[in-house]
Amino acid sequence: MNTVSTHPSIIWFTVHKSASVFIAGLLKNLAQESGMNYRDYEGNFWQKGEHFFQEIVVKNPQKVSEYFRSNGEIYGPFRGFIPTIKNMENYKKFKVVLMLRDPRDVMTSLYFSSAYSHGIQPSQKQAIQAVRKLALESNIDDYVVKYNKSFLSNYNLYCRELLGESNVLLVTYEEMVNNFSAWLRTVIDFFQIEVSQGFIESLVKEVEFDVSQENVYAHKRQVKPGDHRRKLKVTTIRQLNLEFEHILKRLNYLSHGSVEEFSLNDLVLHKSQERLALSQVKLQHYQNLLSQYTHV
Repeated sequence: MNTVSTHPSIIWFTVHKSASVFIAGLLKNLAQESGMNYRDYEGNFWQKGEHFFQEIVVKNPQKVSEYFRSNGEIYGPFRGFIPTIKNMENYKKFKVVLMLRDPRDVMTSLYFSSAYSHGIQPSQKQAIQAVRKLALESNIDDYVVKYNKSFLSNYNLYCRELLGESNVLLVTYEEMVNNFSAWLRTVIDFFQIEVSQGFIESLVKEVEFDVSQENVYAHKRQVKPGDHRRKLKVTTIRQLNLEFEHILKRLNYLSHGSVEEFSLNDLVLHKSQERLALSQVKLQHYQNLLSQYTHV
């Protein structure tokens, strides 16, 4: 008979396009190493063509305690907050991680995923194809402006319900890709689970967040923070900054207003210089072609 771990259970919340597939693998490995059980409810429901959020929030909110045990389990990642969790009498016993990413980068990444790289799960084929059609019919700037409201709602809910809670740890995608070793140590220390040094070293050694060449058809297209500044128009960034201002400031993604505006003006200049350089290359190309014809 297997013994059940008495360690407080762990719940991992995040958002789409924040390495959630990688996190699922990490949580599974941590569960195995620490003798806990791993439950990927959201992923399992998705595979069956169902939605865990509908099951636990809309259809059967009273069953939340049946899905979440307070000891010996690791749950997640969940890509949206589940408000019925806080209705559980023993909610404070759980260790909760909230992992967020700059929402401007999230929406930028989601456009490329929706349009080109998201795998088509048979049970979700119709929904994924509909999303792909919408993305391909839009340019990236129109797409992020049109669909940012749902992201804003999700971030608002996370900030209101989880930030500042005594049993909640906030970590970021940016911390993970910039210094995975330190990020992992923070997570494991918060979990207070027993793992070997060899296990930690193997995780650090195996992880790879560098992408040598961007490929829109790859699941891991690129990981470098700040991609919205490389892909979106400055007018679009300004609009997102305005709409997400309180979220961006609370999560330290937005600097002082005048500093941010100076940075965007500098970005305008940089993009103008890039366009000028490209035009000069094209002009030189056509001049070379013209020269060849005139010497024939």
